[in-house]
Amino acid sequence: MTKGARRELPPAQAIEPELAKALKDKRQLQLLAENPTKGLASPEQLVAQLKPVLAKLPHEQGAAAAFALAEARQLIVKYRNQWLADPDKVRDARIGEIYDIPLAGTAVCVAIDRLLTTGGYSGLEPLLVIIDKINIAPPQLAFQPPPKTTFDYRVTAAPPDARCAGAPMLPFPELRNVGVHMKR
Repeated sequence: MTKGARRELPPAQAIEPELAKALKDKRQLQLLAENPTKGLASPEQLVAQLKPVLAKLPHEQGAAAAFALAEARQLIVKYRNQWLADPDKVRDARIGEIYDIPLAGTAVCVAIDRLLTTGGYSGLEPLLVIIDKINIAPPQLAFQPPPKTTFDYRVTAAPPDARCAGAPMLPFPELRNVGVHMKR
C-alpha cells in the first residue's frame, strides 16, 4: 500500500492551560469588539478588560496587539495635516478597528466631528484612515555600503468599508482640537 502525497506529522505539542485560557479570553474580547451587543459591552468595558488579557498572553502576541493600535494613534495625530483639511477644528474623534490592507498599508476606522464652513458641526463622520509606510532611503551608490534604511509615512483618508460599519469606537481625545488652545 502506498502512502501517496501524505506526509507523517510529528505529534502536536500540548499547550499550557494558562496560555490556552489567555488565547480563549483574547478571542472572546475580539468577538465582543467585532460584534457589539447593545448593553453587553461598551467600549470602556472592553478597554478595561483588555489589560489583564494582554498581560496573560505571551509577550510577542500581547505587545504586538497593543503596540499596533498605539502606534496607529500616534501616526494619525502626527500626520493629521495629510488627511484632514483643517485639523484644528475637530470637536470629537473616535477610533475603532485596525487591520491590514494588502499592498495599501494599515487601515484604521476613525470617526470625526469637524467644524463645517457653515459654522455647524458635521456629526461623527466615519472614515477609513490608511497608513502607508514608505522607504525613503537614498539609492545605494556603487562601491559604497548600503545606506541606512529610513521610513516615512503617508496617511490618507478614504470612505469607510464594511469592517468599519457598526464597529465599536473608543474615544480618541488626542485628535480633538490639537492645535487650538481652548479659552475658558
